[in-house]
Amino acid sequence: MKSKITERFGMMRTSAIGVVCLITVLGMCGCPSRLKVPTDLIGAWETSSAERYGESMFEISEKSITFVNGEEHKKRYNLDKLESTVERGQTKYDIQYSDNLGGDYQLTFNYVGRGDDPQIRFKYQPKIVWTRVVLQ
Repeated sequence: MKSKITERFGMMRTSAIGVVCLITVLGMCGCPSRLKVPTDLIGAWETSSAERYGESMFEISEKSITFVNGEEHKKRYNLDKLESTVERGQTKYDIQYSDNLGGDYQLTFNYVGRGDDPQIRFKYQPKIVWTRVVLQ
């Protein structure tokens, strides 16, 4: 016959195994984290400083980034991670995003300005200025 201590230990061990299994399953399911996208970034962005991007724009929302090139080419990606640092009065953003086919991508840019005239300049194209536009 089992003593009460042995029974209690067995129940605690079973509970601990259950908790470990639950944590493992939750970690494997990739439960989405709450990504906080600054309101300064949310919106549509276009450029007039480079002719080759005349029909291009990109849009950042709370959950996605969408690139548009002309009227017919539009590609939406899921935002996975967003990090920011402040360097020389500019906020540098590193965005990691992915598509539904398993492709992972990264975009780095500087956000300059506040209020009515914010600008985005991509890390590898600093001379091209992207400004927020109102979509109709």
